[in-house]
Amino acid sequence: MENNGEYLLPVPGRKRFPLLLAGLFTGFVSAFFGIGGGIVLVPLLTLVFRMPPLVAAGTSLGVIIFIAGTGLTGDLINGNPAYRPALMAALLVAPFSVLSARRVVRLAHKVPTQLLRRAFALLLLVGAAKNFGWIGSSGEGMGLLLYQKPSAAVFIVLPLLGVLVGGVAALLGIGGGVLLVPGLDLLFRDLLLTQCRATSLLIVVPVAFFGYHQHLEQGTAHWNTVRSLVPACILGAILGVLVVHHVSVGGFRVGFGVLLAIVGVKLFLAGRR
Repeated sequence: MENNGEYLLPVPGRKRFPLLLAGLFTGFVSAFFGIGGGIVLVPLLTLVFRMPPLVAAGTSLGVIIFIAGTGLTGDLINGNPAYRPALMAALLVAPFSVLSARRVVRLAHKVPTQLLRRAFALLLLVGAAKNFGWIGSSGEGMGLLLYQKPSAAVFIVLPLLGVLVGGVAALLGIGGGVLLVPGLDLLFRDLLLTQCRATSLLIVVPVAFFGYHQHLEQGTAHWNTVRSLVPACILGAILGVLVVHHVSVGGFRVGFGVLLAIVGVKLFLAGRR
């Protein structure tokens, strides 16, 4: 539905409560797992708001800015070392993610996403197997790299990961966290998964901001929808932060594995259509 290029919000009274619940759920899952939330929000926008996928992706990035910012603020206030971002990793990933996101958005109309979804889905399924202990050990990373004693490879691999995360985030509107968290976990065997989560939130904020700004410039994002969903998403994010700090690292790993498996299967099946 359009009105002078703007999408109208189909939120009659009977739909306000379901949308509130959807916003709470998106914010909770996003802040709890450190994934941004687009993987939940984009389907919501396409099904409920009837948005084209590209507009839903751009709009999702606008909401993700607030969700990730809320989750990161909660982590910093909590002060638990297990939930602090790995700053060096963030500094090496974030700039390349932002640059990649801005470049890829301009090409989004021309890039077929089916193959990207399949490859992305397979990576998520590998990450899920890792979290379940089917690959390597579920208690530590299986990667060859050490974060505490970085080699030259670290300064090559992390920027490349940033390029990948930024590109995928811009194309699919997912914020990048659902790729970044398992990516860091698979690369470094001495980073806790909860540290990867906090690092993801730190990186997702600027990536989502610049990606959303680029979408706005080319008319593939809807600010009114962002404004309507943000309050419920922020409340959900606050609840997610409060809960995650009372969950064991092992419990978090299993829960994240379940999430990766669900999302991976969903994306892979969608890529076959």
